[in-house]
Amino acid sequence: MKQRLKKRKRIIECVRKILAAAVADAQVDYNDAKSEYELNCLKAEVDYKTQLINAGYAEKLYKQSSAKVNDNISSIQQEITQREGKVDSLQEAVTEATEKYNEAYKAYEEAKICLEGVETGHSSFLTVQKAYLQAQTTYNNALTSLENAQNSLSDNAQQIRDLKTQLASANASKELDSISVKQEYEESVQSGDNAYLVYKASLESLEETLKEAEDSLKEREKQQEAFEDLVGEDGIVYAPKEGKLVSVGVSVGDELTKEKTMVSYVCADALSISVNVTEEDVVSLSIGESVDIVFTAYPDETFEGIITSIDTTATSSNTKTVSYPVVIRINGDLTRMYGGMTANVSFHIASSADTLYVSRKALVEESGSYYVYVKSGINEYEKKKVTIGLKNTSCVEILSGLEENDTIYIASAGV
Repeated sequence: MKQRLKKRKRIIECVRKILAAAVADAQVDYNDAKSEYELNCLKAEVDYKTQLINAGYAEKLYKQSSAKVNDNISSIQQEITQREGKVDSLQEAVTEATEKYNEAYKAYEEAKICLEGVETGHSSFLTVQKAYLQAQTTYNNALTSLENAQNSLSDNAQQIRDLKTQLASANASKELDSISVKQEYEESVQSGDNAYLVYKASLESLEETLKEAEDSLKEREKQQEAFEDLVGEDGIVYAPKEGKLVSVGVSVGDELTKEKTMVSYVCADALSISVNVTEEDVVSLSIGESVDIVFTAYPDETFEGIITSIDTTATSSNTKTVSYPVVIRINGDLTRMYGGMTANVSFHIASSADTLYVSRKALVEESGSYYVYVKSGINEYEKKKVTIGLKNTSCVEILSGLEENDTIYIASAGV
C-alpha cells in the first residue's frame, strides 16, 4: 500500500513538473512573441510614416514643378502679348519715318539740282550750297530713322516668332514633364496607400501570432490549474459533479497518457436525448416546452423532458424530407439511464378530440382551397370543398364539408 502511494505521488509530481515546464515554455514563447510584436509594430509604423512622408514630398514636388512650368509659360505668353501690342506703334513709326524720308529725299534731290545749276564763283553759290548740305543732312537723318524704325519692327516680329517657338516647346515639355512627374507622384501616393494596407496587414498578422502565443500560455496554465484541482492535496482524483460512472479506461499500474481516458461519467442533470424533427413540425416547437419520452427499455413508463435547444441547421439538404436536431433534457429518476438508449418522443404541438379526419392522400389542393372526392352514387363521385384543421404526416382534420359516414376516394392519375 505504501509503495503504491509513493508511486502515485511520484507520478503526480512528475506530471506536475511536466505541466510546469510546459507553462514555462509557453511563457517564454509568449514573451518572445510579445517582444517581436512590439518591435515589428514599431518597424511597420516607421515604414508606414516614411511612405507617407515620401508621398507628401512627391506631391510637393509635383505641385512645385507644375507651378514652375506654368509660370514660365505664363511669362512667355505675357511677353508675346506685350510685343504683339507694339506692332501697331512700330508700324506707325515706320510709316511716319517713310513719309519724312520721302520728303527729305525730295528736298535733297531738288537742292542737289540747284547746286549743280550754279557755278562755283556765282554770288548765290554759297547759299545754294548751304541749302544743299542742310537737305543732305535732313535726308541722311530721315534715312537713318527709317532704317531704325524698320529694324525695330523686324526685330519685334522676329522676337514674337522666337517666343511662340519657345511657347510651343514649353507646352510640349509641360505635357511630357507633367506625365512623368504626375506618374512619380501617383506612384508615391499609391505606395502610401499600399503602405497603410501593408501596415494594417502586418499588425493583424503580428496580433494573430501574439494571440496564438497568449492562447497557448492560457491553455497550459488552464491545464496546470485543472490538474491541481483534479489531484488536490491528497493525490486522489475527484469528479467536479456527482454523476453516474459510465466507463473506466485505465487499470491499476497503468501509465497515464494523453490518449487514455481515465473514467467517463454522466452528470445527473446532463442526460439528454436528440431527435430529428421535420421542417413542418419544428416551427411549432419552442425551447422550454415539455415532451413525453418512452424508452424502449421501459415501455410502461413515461418520462418528462424539456426542449433545451433547436438547431437551425438542417441535418441534410440532399433528401426530400428536411429535418432539424432538437435536444431534450430528461427529467426524473435517471439512475436507470444508460448512454445510447432509444426512445419515442411525443411533442405536445396541438390536439383535437372527437375529430373527423381523412388520409392526407385524399386531400386535393387547388388555388389555395382544399377538396375531397366523395362518393355520390354507384361508381360516381363529386369533388367537395372542405375546411381543414390539424394535420400530421398521414392524416388531416376536416372541420367542415364532410359527414362522418361519407365515402371518399383517393385521387389517382386517372381521376
